[in-house]
Amino acid sequence: MPTLHGVTYRDLHPWKRELLKGYAIRLPEPLWQDGRAFETDYLALGALQLVIMVGYAWDDASGPTFDTESTLRATLIHDACYQLIRLGA
Repeated sequence: MPTLHGVTYRDLHPWKRELLKGYAIRLPEPLWQDGRAFETDYLALGALQLVIMVGYAWDDASGPTFDTESTLRATLIHDACYQLIRLGA
């Protein structure tokens, strides 16, 4: 079970990675002030925190960026945020 930059995952196909340990990141500023939150089976977004839950799958880097150890955490957060945008969060 590899862990890089605090992200514990396993390789998964057709997705590239699956989160094996929950991952949380504190946001630099509040998204909203009225106590709202948005939650799915694998993602929870509060005013100051994004939580990505065990079992979340993502496809690593795309486009001109290569999949490397140094991009793992960024691709996880990027894919989770864009999924939340598509869901209307």
